[in-house]
Amino acid sequence: MIEPLGHGRIALPIACAMLALAGCADTKPAKIELAAPPEQIVNRSALPLHASIQNAKGETLDGQTLSYSATPPEVLEVSSDGSLRCLGTGDATVVVSGGGLSRTLALKCRIPSMIDMPGDLRLVLGKGPVALQARALGEGGVPLKDVAVPYTSSDPSIVAVEGSRVKPVAVGRATLRAVLDPIVAVTRVEVIDTVVSERLTLADGSARSFNLTPGTYHVTIDVKASMKVRQGVAVSWSGAPCPAELEQTTHDLTCHTEVPATLTVTNPAQIGLGVPVTGSVTVERVPGS
Repeated sequence: MIEPLGHGRIALPIACAMLALAGCADTKPAKIELAAPPEQIVNRSALPLHASIQNAKGETLDGQTLSYSATPPEVLEVSSDGSLRCLGTGDATVVVSGGGLSRTLALKCRIPSMIDMPGDLRLVLGKGPVALQARALGEGGVPLKDVAVPYTSSDPSIVAVEGSRVKPVAVGRATLRAVLDPIVAVTRVEVIDTVVSERLTLADGSARSFNLTPGTYHVTIDVKASMKVRQGVAVSWSGAPCPAELEQTTHDLTCHTEVPATLTVTNPAQIGLGVPVTGSVTVERVPGS
């Protein structure tokens, strides 16, 4: 029972604390709370604004009506229930009003028409990360410079994504997939390992051998004779089921071996006529077919 005070008045603050009377609740609007979408919007999908009016305690006040407006109308539209939709690229503002309060929210509508990705990439194991230039383009191919294009690797064990760079991890193939919903762009990546890359000098009748572990190898050889004669080198394999190649100045071949193998490059002997040859040899471990 609440005891009256002098002159018949009731201690209302005390009564509210004791009885939590509904009439004592704080119903004065103090702020408009927004669970807003990202500051930068990159598609034309509708996005809910999620706004509410709260009292000083952060409690949502029921029964309050909110209204919305957006400018410029050619860039951003907002429905009566607070659903936003970008119509084009530009900077826009949405104003939320209610309970004698208002709140302004700045938004960036950035609507891409395509994603510009590099063509197929060939990365070399051990060379470190490589910057990937992925760009969002708007109408007319105009770059949207402030729009970051996220991308992922189909196989991080082959190619890893590190921020805006890609890192070769192991020999193989993967794809990089960039997405600005609903636009998707893909770049294919091949990772190789340079096993041999050196100058080659072979006297008449001499040879140079290279031991290789199981795998698929791409071999390129380019030599010239020390004199103006048509003389080259021959290629042979030991342990690998790959055909030998006769003497010529250039070779470009691929060999797959399931077991350790030896590649031999020979300057065939030409008694009394042979001369040394010089050039280069490159052996790359590449993804299998």
